[in-house]
Amino acid sequence: MNWQLAATAAALLAACPASAQTPADRLNGRSVFTRDSSGALVAQPQVERGSVPQATGNVLDRYRAAHEQRVLARVFGATGGAIGVVDAPLLPISDAETEAWMQFIGFRDLPIAIEPLPPVFVVEKVDYVPPSGRLAFRNRFRHTRWAYAGTTYRTPIDTSRTWRLRAALEGRYGPPTQTLSDLGADVRLGPGTAFMFEYWFVVNDSIPLLVTDAGSPTDRGLVIGTDGERRVPGALLRDLIFAALPEEPLRPFVDYRFEPEARTWEVVGYDGFRLVRRTISRPDFRLEGRPRLDALAAPARGTLPR
Repeated sequence: MNWQLAATAAALLAACPASAQTPADRLNGRSVFTRDSSGALVAQPQVERGSVPQATGNVLDRYRAAHEQRVLARVFGATGGAIGVVDAPLLPISDAETEAWMQFIGFRDLPIAIEPLPPVFVVEKVDYVPPSGRLAFRNRFRHTRWAYAGTTYRTPIDTSRTWRLRAALEGRYGPPTQTLSDLGADVRLGPGTAFMFEYWFVVNDSIPLLVTDAGSPTDRGLVIGTDGERRVPGALLRDLIFAALPEEPLRPFVDYRFEPEARTWEVVGYDGFRLVRRTISRPDFRLEGRPRLDALAAPARGTLPR
C-alpha cells in the first residue's frame, strides 16, 4: 500500500472510528443509514445469516465503509432522505421507422405495422369449363394424376350441406361441367363411381381443378381434386377459390342421382325454397339428357333448407 492511500484511509477512519462497526455487525461493508433522535445519520450495518465477519484490522474494509457512510450522508443531507430518479439518456435515432419502434417499446401504446410476407401462390385467373369444353379439357389434362385437395382442419366448406354448395356453385358458375346424364346410357355405376355433378376449372391457365359431390346431397362438404404432381398445395387452391362459397346466394338446380346400395334413381334439386328428392325409374339419357327444373314439381319428399 502506498503512503497516499494509507494517509487517506487514516483520515477517513478518524472521521468514522472502528468502533462504529464491529465484526459481528458488518458484512462486506454494506450498511443501512437511519437518523437518530437528534437527526444525525447513523450507520446500521446489515448482517446476513450464515455470513462470516472479516477481521477489524483490515484497513481497506474500514476505509470502504467510512467512504460509503460519508457519501450517503452527503446525499441524504441534500435530499432530505429521498433519492431522485435520473432519466436514462436518449439514444440518437437515425430514421422515422426506428423512432416509431423505440416509442412502441417504451410506451406500448402505438400500433405497429408489419409488411405481410409475399403469398406463396396467387390465383390470378379461374376459368370455368362449360359442358361444351369437356373434350378439350380431357385431351389437355389426360395425363394428370389427380390428388385430393383435403385439409387437416375444418372450414365452412367442410361443414356446409353439399346441396347448398351445389346451389351456390350454380349461382356462381352456372350448370355443372358434367353430370350422370352426360355419361351415356351404357355406363356401369357402382360404389365409388356414382356422383351427381362435377365442375371443372383451369387455374392460371395451367392447373386443373375438379369439384364434385361426396355421394349424397345431405352430406357435408365437397370433394376437390387437382394435379398431385404440382408444387401448389390443393388445400391452398381450395381455400383461395371457394372460401366464400358457403355465404353466396343459392340458385335453383336439378340433378339425377344414383344410389348404389339400393340400386335406385332420384331426381335431386333445390327449387328456390327447399331441397327436393324424388325416386324415379332409370332415366333414358339418350332421349331426356339432363333433367329440367320442372321435374321437381312432381310429388316429392322435401326437406326445408338448414
